[in-house]
Amino acid sequence: MSKAVSAVRSFVSAAAKASPSAPLRDFGRFAEGDRVLINDIKLLEPLKQGRTTEWKYGHIDHDSIIGASARSRLKILSSRGVTLTVNHPTLEQFVSLSPRHVTPIYAQYAAFIVSQLDIHVFPRSEGVGSSTSPPLEILDAGTGHGSLTMHLARAIAAANPAPPALPYPRMPQANFATTITEPEAALADVWKQWKAGRKAVIHTVEAQDVWGRAAERLVRSFRQGLYWPHIDFNIGNVDAWVDQKLAERGHAFLSAAVLDLPDVHLHFPRVLPAMEDDARLVLYTASITQLCECEKLIEAQGLPLKQEKVLELGSGISDGRVWNVRVTVPRARSRPAASSSSDDSNASEKVMICRPKVFERLIGGGFIGIWRKTSARPDVDKPSTAQERGEFDSEQGGDEGGKGHTGPDSH
Repeated sequence: MSKAVSAVRSFVSAAAKASPSAPLRDFGRFAEGDRVLINDIKLLEPLKQGRTTEWKYGHIDHDSIIGASARSRLKILSSRGVTLTVNHPTLEQFVSLSPRHVTPIYAQYAAFIVSQLDIHVFPRSEGVGSSTSPPLEILDAGTGHGSLTMHLARAIAAANPAPPALPYPRMPQANFATTITEPEAALADVWKQWKAGRKAVIHTVEAQDVWGRAAERLVRSFRQGLYWPHIDFNIGNVDAWVDQKLAERGHAFLSAAVLDLPDVHLHFPRVLPAMEDDARLVLYTASITQLCECEKLIEAQGLPLKQEKVLELGSGISDGRVWNVRVTVPRARSRPAASSSSDDSNASEKVMICRPKVFERLIGGGFIGIWRKTSARPDVDKPSTAQERGEFDSEQGGDEGGKGHTGPDSH
C-alpha cells in the first residue's frame, strides 16, 4: 500500500506543477475543467489553461478566469475591451445550456422526481454501527444527458465521507486500448477503496456508449465534478446489469429505481428482484399510454407493486396533475331487467381506467408513474387508497394504477 500511496503522491505532485493556479478542488475558486456562465447567457466550454474562446464580444481568455474567486461575480475584459461577468451556473442553468446528445430532463422536472422518492440521508458518523448499515443505493436507468443523475447525486451526497483530495481517474477512451501507468493504477485503487465505504450511491446505466460517456464528462465539468464521486457510471443493458449484480450479491439491494427507457414495460419486471421491500419504482414516460401498459402488466402478472400515484408534469404545474390509471371491473349500472341476463356474462370483464383528475390544457412535460414494492403476498382484501376515496368503480380493481411523467427527454 505504501508503494501505491507514494505513486499517487508523485502523480498529484506532477498534476500540481502542471496546474499551479488553484488548489485541488477549492470550490471557492474557478478551476480548470469547470464550465462557467458568461453574462448569464453563455455556458463556456470547460476551462483550460492557455485556451481562448471566441465569442461575439471577442476572445475570452481562460487564464483570466482559472484560479479567480467564485464567491462574487468576476469581471473580465474580452479581447475587444468588453466587460464580461463570470459566475458559476446554477444546476438548472447548467442543464438547460450545456451541450447535449439527447434532450435532458429539465431541472424543474428532475427536482420534482427526486422529491417524489422522499430520500432521507444522514451524515456519516464514525461511531458504533457506522459501517454495519447497508448503503442507500438508487438505480438510474437511462442516463441520457445526465440531468436526473446529477439531481439524484445531490440528494444523497451528504451521506458520504469527504472524497479523497486527489484528481479523478482518467476516463477510458471508447474503442481504443488505453495504457494505464502505475501512478494512474494506484490512483484508481485509492478511489476504489473510498467508493467501497460510501453510504449512498447512484448506479446509472446507459445502453448507448456515446451518451453514457458524454454524461460522465458533463458531470465532471460541473463545479469541479462535485457529484461525480457519488455516481457509478455503467455502459450496457440494464437487464444484464441487474442480473450481474444479483448474481454477485445474492440479495435485493436497491432502495429505489428510476427508469427512463424505451419500452419501459419490458424492463421494470427485470429490475424488480433487485429492489428491497418498500422500495419505490418511478417510471418516466412521454405518454400516458406507456404507463397504462405497465399497469396492465402489473395486474396480469400479479407483480408485487402497489401504485402510489400517476402524475403529469408540464408547464405551469407546480406539483403535477394527478391521473387515475387502473385496471378495474366496472360496477354494474341500473339497467332494464330484460337486459340483465345478457349483461351478466360481461360483468367480470376488466377495463382500463385512464383519466386526469383535472381537465386543463398543458404544454410540455411528461408522465411519471410511482409504485412501491410490496411483499410477495400482498393483502388483496385490503382496499387501496384510491378505492377508499371512492375514485374507482369496484374493489376488484387491484393495486393502485400507474404514474406519469412527461418527458420526451433522457436524463
